Amino acid sequence: MLLEVGRRPPRTHDIVELLNLVGAGGTRIEMPLDDAVFLNSVYRGRYPTEEGLLPYGEPTEADARRALNIAETVIRHLEGVLGRAANQ
Repeated sequence: MLLEVGRRPPRTHDIVELLNLVGAGGTRIEMPLDDAVFLNSVYRGRYPTEEGLLPYGEPTEADARRALNIAETVIRHLEGVLGRAANQ
């Protein structure tokens, strides 16, 4: 979405930061903040550190399903936004 409005995205994996940047540019992405925070924790869990994996240990199948559901929902939303923009 940042590219769509002519902005160069920063080099980050922080979903909350990216949502804020997109929102500041005038586009609202329908993603609850707790989902964005969860996705951030999933990404950080990909590379274990002394802090451990995810907030509650190793990811479960439910964690994977939640992450996938969030991603699919956001993709459908963005396809709709981009589709509407292309038709204007």
